[in-house]
Amino acid sequence: MQLIKHKFKNNRFKKHFHTTFSIGYIISGAYEIEIENKKLIIPQGKIKVINPYEVHVASGEWEYINIMPDIEEIKKLSIDIANKEEIRFENLIDDTKALIYLTRLLESKEELQKDENLTLFLSQLIKYHTKTVYKEFSANIKPSIEFMRENFLKDITLEEIARASSLSKYHFIRIFSKNLGITPYNYLLNLRLEYARSLMQTLPSSIAALEANFSDQSHFIKTFKKHFGFTPITHR
Repeated sequence: MQLIKHKFKNNRFKKHFHTTFSIGYIISGAYEIEIENKKLIIPQGKIKVINPYEVHVASGEWEYINIMPDIEEIKKLSIDIANKEEIRFENLIDDTKALIYLTRLLESKEELQKDENLTLFLSQLIKYHTKTVYKEFSANIKPSIEFMRENFLKDITLEEIARASSLSKYHFIRIFSKNLGITPYNYLLNLRLEYARSLMQTLPSSIAALEANFSDQSHFIKTFKKHFGFTPITHR
């Protein structure tokens, strides 16, 4: 589980996504989000959840504590609780009991205590705050999306990506951008940035950047800040 506390002022991020769940408690201000053709304002005292691969734009002025739990842990819990491996949470959650568990989690000192409170917190969200329907990718670009997720660390070409779905480059870009709201290049960039951040839990940012196929450190730092709102040094 990754835990980040950060404050943003007059920020507006580019369209992006995360490869795992991003769950945040808004300490102050308001988190404004554009997601799946709708706009939400998540005020102080509420919980925001961004599901894996949900393309979104965040803006406003807010301070939050954000946790990114292990996706496999959520899968195990959702199978136990809802008999489903794949779930999607509501993006705006107002739940007093969940906040109690979250507060206990943040105050936990020992690993067993943290694990217990994280399990109770996530279980509360799974029981009462999941979506019944969520957007599916267009069937004819699914092979390309899978190809990108499996090969994002390699120097793959647009031709190779489009060919996975038996489409020309032009038609692939058009269909992909219409479905996801971002271009194939930005999708690939997101995958690399998310991978780099996961590596930075145990590795220096310079090594994580190279492992994520960023050969230019300056470009990595600038792109990381645009994506996450803070530098790799701040993240560490």
